[in-house]
Amino acid sequence: MRSEKLIGKNYFFGIYIKYFLITALMLSGFTAASQQETLIVICNIKGAPSSMKLSELTSVMMGEVQRWNGGTKVKIALMDPRSDIGQATANKIYKMSGDALNKHWLKLTFAGKAEKPEWCKSALELIAYVVQNPGAIGIINDPNPVSGFKIISINGKNGLDP
Repeated sequence: MRSEKLIGKNYFFGIYIKYFLITALMLSGFTAASQQETLIVICNIKGAPSSMKLSELTSVMMGEVQRWNGGTKVKIALMDPRSDIGQATANKIYKMSGDALNKHWLKLTFAGKAEKPEWCKSALELIAYVVQNPGAIGIINDPNPVSGFKIISINGKNGLDP
């Protein structure tokens, strides 16, 4: 009788472990897939240049550059850092987590060193903001089928590799 209870417990423990491992693998697969997306830098037709170096983009996105060469004010639009594209942006451009990115902007805004970015919940919301605001710049993962903005090439490429 005791061996039957032991076998029963081991059986259910084995199922539990298999379920846990499969779930963990699935979730890590989704995370890895989202971090492998190519990021595309878009901007309003007025303001930003058509091409930049990655170091220039980083300076702009960090809030260090307040105006474009033509004098138009820089307006940054970012995806919510809790979203997949927001996390990918935080990792690739800012070299920090989504939470650290939030703190970065709170600190800059509170100190009066930069205007807070427009936090967007969807790519369409971000695109709409960029299209409607001269000098606006943002990062998305898929510009199709929307138009009304330009794509900035970074280091000669139309996308940032993951």
